[in-house]
Amino acid sequence: MEENELKQNLILLDNYRKNLEAIKQHKKELLDELEGNPEYQECRRVIDSLNETVETLEKEIKSNAVVLYSQSLSIDPETSKSLFDGNVKIQNKTIAEILDETIAFEWAKINAPQMLILDKNTLLKHAIAVKKTLPLIFVKITEKPVATIASEIKFEE
Repeated sequence: MEENELKQNLILLDNYRKNLEAIKQHKKELLDELEGNPEYQECRRVIDSLNETVETLEKEIKSNAVVLYSQSLSIDPETSKSLFDGNVKIQNKTIAEILDETIAFEWAKINAPQMLILDKNTLLKHAIAVKKTLPLIFVKITEKPVATIASEIKFEE
């Protein structure tokens, strides 16, 4: 790419950036106008309230359905897991939790090392941070030129 073509691309980039900022500002103005509208504010309050009510009622129904199912199960071991004309279904959910992370980690090192995933980005950031004081012999660190573009593009005329 020639120097003149690169300069033209910088001018084009500057124009795109300015257009992008203008559109973002317009979007912000529209959102501010919407947020300031009392009807919109009331609508959001009603939605939030209804969401909270629906969530609370769903939790209560689910909890009570499990209690009802458990009570019915103690009377009849063949009790259906479908309640209220199929509108509520009872499912057995398998839940697991780690009781001791140290033992689990040691087990995974021996039996399932693929479970222990290396966080490469964090490791490489650490390696760069300690490159002079405690270099990691298994990480290669090099310097390479990288271009940055000014946020405000200006040319002297």
